Amino acid sequence: MKPGKLRETLSASLLIIPVLAALASIVLSVTTRWLDGFAARSSWGGALFPGGADSMRSALSTIAASIVTFLGVVFSITMVVLQLASNRFSPRVLRTFLKDRTSKVTLAVFVATFTFTMAVLRAVPQPGSRALPAVSAIVAFALVLASVISFVAYLNHMARAVRISRIAAAIGDETADVIRWHHGTEDKRGQAADDAPAPPLPSEPSRTIPAPIGANLEAIDERRLAHIAAEADVVLVVKPMLGQFVPAGGPLIDVYGDGQVDDRRLLQQVDLGEERTTAQDPAFGFRQLVDIAERSLSPGTVDPTSAVQALDQLHDLLRKLAGLDLPPVRVTKDGDGKPRVLIPSRTWEQYLDLAVDEIVLYGRGSLQVATRLREMLMDLETVTSGDRKDAVTTKMEALPAPPDPYDRIPEGADARSMG
Repeated sequence: MKPGKLRETLSASLLIIPVLAALASIVLSVTTRWLDGFAARSSWGGALFPGGADSMRSALSTIAASIVTFLGVVFSITMVVLQLASNRFSPRVLRTFLKDRTSKVTLAVFVATFTFTMAVLRAVPQPGSRALPAVSAIVAFALVLASVISFVAYLNHMARAVRISRIAAAIGDETADVIRWHHGTEDKRGQAADDAPAPPLPSEPSRTIPAPIGANLEAIDERRLAHIAAEADVVLVVKPMLGQFVPAGGPLIDVYGDGQVDDRRLLQQVDLGEERTTAQDPAFGFRQLVDIAERSLSPGTVDPTSAVQALDQLHDLLRKLAGLDLPPVRVTKDGDGKPRVLIPSRTWEQYLDLAVDEIVLYGRGSLQVATRLREMLMDLETVTSGDRKDAVTTKMEALPAPPDPYDRIPEGADARSMG
């Protein structure tokens, strides 16, 4: 799986941690059953659980049934929160909730408790037997206590998680991590980011590899592509930017050179998916924040404060990008230093356009948004220079004048009496 995509897939999965917890609970049940055998041969074994087999079986059955009920409640709350976030903010923020660790840990505790209880329930002997799994029963009760605590913590967490400040900050933090990985001085693969200009290429490629399906370009394994290109002595040019949609049969990779390269090997290094992710696409984080701001400024919502909170995160991200080199083409070289893979990349000006233009359009009537936009651009002028500063200045000059809050006051009314 491509760099960043594996991390994205694992973090957005609700399945992995609960499954690991279930496996761990089975191992724990085997361990406690061994301790049960030791306790049965000791004088203190009966003191752990003074009741009989029927009492133990009833208690464990009640625990199992209760945990299933708790799981249903947690699932229902999660679905309600996801629907609320989708309707209130943007459908694209749902991945933020799917990555939430508290939800995963809560589900894992419940699944582990249920699995462990069922494993112990099978070990309860027939009535009259004195060899009861007392240690296992005590551990099951402890897991129930942990489940109750986890449930209370989950309720508290979800009440906080639906706040716009928390959602915007989570998106901003995730996007900042991707920026450090994708545009930083050195990425996590140990491959130095290359700011060399793209090499000159013939006017026409030798051939073009089409996209097998219509999908978004989610991730690219640049190192593997460079290795394959070096073997065939060709140069590969990826046509779409990361995050862009490619129609089925549309141009995906141009091949320059006469070397023979296996199309299937190349396509294996490119991930095409039905949904954009932030695996290698920082612009998707910008897209989510802009969507939140636009939804907050829609006539049915009119919540400029939420839009400003999204702008705060956009401001922070633009400041981080202002100090990085963002060439329009990302060049990946082989071991001999020859350019082998060229991938179009977003420039700082394009990130600025994405962060500002649509919010200006939808926030024309908001004094709060207009003021915050002007403050952001004034600050960005202080941390940029050259063409970037000129782009910021152009945005500033194009900003519409802030709306006059007294424009709608009826003629002859006293403005001070309007509250």
